[in-house]
Amino acid sequence: SHERFLKTLQTAHRPFEVISYNRIGEMIQDLKNKRLHWIILDAQTAQSISKKFHMPIKFFNNEGASYHIVFSKGSEHKTPVNRALEDIAHEGLMKKIITKWLIETKASHGP
Repeated sequence: SHERFLKTLQTAHRPFEVISYNRIGEMIQDLKNKRLHWIILDAQTAQSISKKFHMPIKFFNNEGASYHIVFSKGSEHKTPVNRALEDIAHEGLMKKIITKWLIETKASHGP
């Protein structure tokens, strides 16, 4: 899951808080009000939010797994997050995280 991936990324690379939401509307509201700096979502939801609210989106794909990050409008965090993703990809850390949490976990727990 995206949440598990983020928690691994959080402990493996850079400190940040992972917050889980039960309702997407609350998450979007917090993003619009800048209580959140960015959110990670599935492609369709991220693209819809980005288009509807004119928020920047970052897509990255690694070994067949795709992630979509939507930033709050005017976010100062877009550049640092993009740099961190580039660092992670360069270090090979992304591949390790994806293999452990998205491939091995799925295989051991089923679809």
